[in-house]
Amino acid sequence: MATATQLAIAEDSEDALLGSMGSEDDLVESEECESPQGFHKKGTLSKWTNFFHGWQDRYVVLSNGTLSYYRSEFDTTFGCRGSMSLGMARIQPHEYDPLRFDVAVNDSVYYLRCNAAEERQEWLDLINQAKLAKQADQGYSSDGTSLSSMQRAPSLMS
Repeated sequence: MATATQLAIAEDSEDALLGSMGSEDDLVESEECESPQGFHKKGTLSKWTNFFHGWQDRYVVLSNGTLSYYRSEFDTTFGCRGSMSLGMARIQPHEYDPLRFDVAVNDSVYYLRCNAAEERQEWLDLINQAKLAKQADQGYSSDGTSLSSMQRAPSLMS
């Protein structure tokens, strides 16, 4: 059983982590906003874990070009279970399941499933926008080529 001091410390840590996003009472199932740092969304999605456990609800956070997931909304103070930078990610809506989409970087793939097709579209739109913003920050175009390599070399005749 946690003491009042431990609970207060945990609440302070969660508030510090959430920053201006609000208190625990302000959190909703799925929330989005756009800030100067990038596109943000957080909410509970189902994530495919393995054949033994199947689909498990996970708290997913999109922030500053990174997609992270936690076991639950209340475990955010303990660190994420996994995260991936979206700059070079492949985002793919599932061909047959209107609620599912996949996010992959190299060999790491998150299979995610929403409760509604509209929610899936919101996640896809924001993840794609965050990917493009991350690529621009890193100096890459949407096809992954370096923007600096596409610039013309200065002329020696000028």
